[in-house]
Amino acid sequence: MCVRKCRRPGCDFDIYGVTSGPLDRKDVIVATYNIPRASVAIHYPLTLAKVLGLALTVAWGGFLTLVACGKLVLQFGGVGYVKYMTNWSWTAQAFYFDIHAFLTVFSIVRETLARKNHTKPKTDVAMLLHYEMFYLPVLMAVTGVFFGLIIVLYYAPELLSENFEVVGEGLTYGGNAVVHYIPPIMFALHTLSITDDLRHVFAKSIFGLVWALVRACLVGTICAAVYCASFSPGNVYNLPDTAVTLAASTSFIASALLVSVYVVLILSPMGSAPLTHPVHRMQWTKEGMQSI
Repeated sequence: MCVRKCRRPGCDFDIYGVTSGPLDRKDVIVATYNIPRASVAIHYPLTLAKVLGLALTVAWGGFLTLVACGKLVLQFGGVGYVKYMTNWSWTAQAFYFDIHAFLTVFSIVRETLARKNHTKPKTDVAMLLHYEMFYLPVLMAVTGVFFGLIIVLYYAPELLSENFEVVGEGLTYGGNAVVHYIPPIMFALHTLSITDDLRHVFAKSIFGLVWALVRACLVGTICAAVYCASFSPGNVYNLPDTAVTLAASTSFIASALLVSVYVVLILSPMGSAPLTHPVHRMQWTKEGMQSI
């Protein structure tokens, strides 16, 4: 057994091979990537990905905050604002993106000073806690609202049509797209911009990944229980009966959980580990067939 470090530019894996001499094409080689651990510091060198990610975070977080404040003012103290689950998700997104923008700027400044002063950078504990506490719950909220609304609008299209005479059809459909359909796209772009960070966060054992999902589900369950105890979703969204309400709720929960599990698995060490090639235990060659 030999262990060799890949020397090619940009290559970040070790080569494990079974060979007695120099490696050639006949050797069995398995490449195992160096998986980062959550205890490793999240660093913020000023790359194009970080700049674009920060720009998106500031722009989208600012827009979310302005719309939330505008809705609160227009709806007379927020009584009409808090009765919609969409607005709960909108507020959670605004809080998440605003905090993330602040922490990203702080981390970039701290990393820049550390490099300038030639000091050893430390683990960004604040950013790690931010991801651990808020990323998955917000992802679940955005996903659940998107898929749950499909059933709601199918059975209660009057939620949109009742605004046609007030603001017009075009503005109604445009506002519905901004509120319900654009957030998942923006959150997906945000996830792409922080993929390297999330690989640190999800560098856990299977138990750690399960616990992260369970913790996010507990947060979502508490928020949903508070919402249902304060308002009746069927009455708020004009749903015809209990079965439709359960169907919308099931779509919300199932989609949020499935998308979260998918993202966690993709960004975990299991998603980063290369799959080995199948080994042929018996070669059915012409000579082998003749010897039988």
